[in-house]
Amino acid sequence: MSGKTGALLSILITSLLGILIAPSAEALFQPSGFQGRAFERLADGTIGSTLDGVKISWVSEDGTFSAVAVTDASGSYQVSLPPDRYVVTAKKQGFEDYSSAPGFWVVVGPGFQTGNIFLSRPDRGNPF
Repeated sequence: MSGKTGALLSILITSLLGILIAPSAEALFQPSGFQGRAFERLADGTIGSTLDGVKISWVSEDGTFSAVAVTDASGSYQVSLPPDRYVVTAKKQGFEDYSSAPGFWVVVGPGFQTGNIFLSRPDRGNPF
């Protein structure tokens, strides 16, 4: 085998090995974040139906990263977030706003953690 042929064969084998043992993009990037549903918290403290159209916001503790998700028709959401501590707020017209402050939701990654939201209707006074 000539030097040129040997060099080409070596390059070909190295390239094939690189393809065979290279990690997939999925293996390199394991998404993290939260997924869950928004529910109505009834006046008696029980859980009511799911809520669509809830705007949920995450802001990292240092304020350098933020994300927003809106619940779908089944009240579900999913948001990708890098590992960090987040202040979470949720809003829907006709309901009291939710805020995790002074606490945080923590993404430890990888994978999606469950974070359900419970919104109450404003107190309209006791009719009794």
